[in-house]
Amino acid sequence: MYRATLAILAALFASIALAVDFKTSNGKEYKNSTVTRVEPDGIVIKFHGGIVKLQFTELPSDVQKKYGYAAAAVALRASEEKKLAEKREAQDREGLKPIQKAGDLDEPAVKKPTIRSEAERGFNASLSIGFGLSIIDRISAGDAVLDRNIQANSDTEPFRMGLNVGLYLNLKFMVPHDEQEAGFQRSALGMYASEVFKAQSSLGITDAQMDEIFSDRIMAIVRPGKPAK
Repeated sequence: MYRATLAILAALFASIALAVDFKTSNGKEYKNSTVTRVEPDGIVIKFHGGIVKLQFTELPSDVQKKYGYAAAAVALRASEEKKLAEKREAQDREGLKPIQKAGDLDEPAVKKPTIRSEAERGFNASLSIGFGLSIIDRISAGDAVLDRNIQANSDTEPFRMGLNVGLYLNLKFMVPHDEQEAGFQRSALGMYASEVFKAQSSLGITDAQMDEIFSDRIMAIVRPGKPAK
């Protein structure tokens, strides 16, 4: 029922492409433009001169707010993606190392997933949700990620924990357009935080271990949302 309601609301609140005027901080104007795509760091517009991308940093604050720009979220996401890329590179280098001893040949070809690897997989899955979506669309997109993993029989409790940490972070920096949207945001943030700390308790993970898995910077944002007992 909850998801069906969100789906209906998502359709009702879907943004309509209207011709608008934009003026950048250096004084350049784009008349009768249409926004074709919203990205984490800017918007892509179509105007009489062609197609161009405008960085949020060169647009007025009201335009930034309208399209959901959050400088802190973009910076944090870029930092986390860099860390993940460096980690993958390190793992790739490790994989290229030659076998040191014959006993290594008897090691399992496929390692069993761990709490850490599943939590990281869930968090990484949340990064697939675009910053250009509205609050309601982001909530629906999070549900879709979970549904795909359930259908693929790859849903685990640590995965859900990591996914909910990412979804909380994804939604936390959004600026609601009205009180109704703000209500949906508060409700979703409460649900995500509740699921995160329920899983932490169920899995017996300490706060220090949560900081190690997701980084203390991320948990400093998520932890204040922990429901009171």
